[in-house]
Amino acid sequence: MTLTAARNGLILADKVCRWLSHQRRIPGNALRDSILSAKRFVLDDAMSAYTADLGLAPLCSRNPQRRCEILDEMRKLAQLPFKTTWIEMNFHSYMRRSTEEYGKYGVHAGVLADMVAYQPETREPNYLGWLIQRHPQIETSFRAFWFASSYN
Repeated sequence: MTLTAARNGLILADKVCRWLSHQRRIPGNALRDSILSAKRFVLDDAMSAYTADLGLAPLCSRNPQRRCEILDEMRKLAQLPFKTTWIEMNFHSYMRRSTEEYGKYGVHAGVLADMVAYQPETREPNYLGWLIQRHPQIETSFRAFWFASSYN
């Protein structure tokens, strides 16, 4: 599992910045500036699949109270490596792993899949990117923006 700096010369972050440059809204400029200043990570296919394990394995407990405890522990331990972080992943690798491994538990990435209108037969979207910004006073709080793309 590896992180890479670029794929085909441009990563999704660059394409989002290019798109935001053509928007006439002030928030678009703020988002673009945040993406440009972010520490960027691009996950390879294996790591993209592994994110399904990170997010869904804790939900497999049959005890609802234990699931809540695990999620609360994850929340408390979660910290961004940098003040502003960009993370990009292969959505198909993530969905393949979540369906194969966690579908049998009744746990799936359905909410995320619904958000981006996942349709494996059309292969859209191929990639997801998150701009995640740490709260200025609370280290375990953040805000996130997600972006989807079908580029190869």
